[in-house]
Amino acid sequence: MNNSMLGMPEHLWKSILDTLIPATSNNHEASKIIVIEELVTDMSYISDMKRLKLFLEELPENFSIIDQSARETILENLGKSSPETLDALINATYTIYYSHPSVLSTISENTGYGTTAPQPNGYVLKPFDERLLKKNKERPAMWRDPA
Repeated sequence: MNNSMLGMPEHLWKSILDTLIPATSNNHEASKIIVIEELVTDMSYISDMKRLKLFLEELPENFSIIDQSARETILENLGKSSPETLDALINATYTIYYSHPSVLSTISENTGYGTTAPQPNGYVLKPFDERLLKKNKERPAMWRDPA
């Protein structure tokens, strides 16, 4: 077992990813897009890795072979006792998945929306008009002096 995968088997990681983002008629499942080591690295920046490892150890041994609905229920229940860990896992998974070029290309093909960020290389914004702040700047303080 690979230490960069927190000692968890690859099939477990793939089943977690595919539970969070399953395949659809238009998109690949997450396990076909996300490199597990990249996910773990991203998780290390936003989550306590000890908690993540404990979270993963709570998954049943048959997690990879049970149906989608049961896997979702298990993750939801684990998320109730460790919401920060599940939130971080979902955040990292979605961030990596939806920034992958093939996913962005599919989204563009299916929706017609461009896959570039609107800023800084998208829409041109007018310079900010400081006059809009004039009334707020002239307004007296709206708090009590604590002294």
